[in-house]
Amino acid sequence: MCVCKFMVCGAYVCVHSVCVHVCCMCVCVCVCVCGVLCVWCVCVFNPQLLPSARSAVQRYQSQGGVISEPCSFGRDPLESNDVKQGIRYETFCSRYSFMSLFCEVSNGSETTFKDALKFVIDVTYRLAHST
Repeated sequence: MCVCKFMVCGAYVCVHSVCVHVCCMCVCVCVCVCGVLCVWCVCVFNPQLLPSARSAVQRYQSQGGVISEPCSFGRDPLESNDVKQGIRYETFCSRYSFMSLFCEVSNGSETTFKDALKFVIDVTYRLAHST
């Protein structure tokens, strides 16, 4: 018997202890095994729900917020170099697996994810400053 009782909005389907919920913001897959609930949730954001960066800045500033411009946060220093992007990706994949990172984070362990994030930052920095 399924112990899954999630329902925010949208559709709900439950067949043989596997439930799939589809709502306006995410798709959740719940697997109930021996009364234990495991949940995987994949969020799919509608870009139309979010303001543009320019609009968000204007709103923030209109409320008294201060932003230092120009800001390099969020910009990939390798964005114009496909070769170095490929090197970064291959270097990352040789050390980490996206699936294992996902599984560890979804099970409450973020240590490896933090290490992987630091690794990507370090590799990006080294590649951006190499010739």
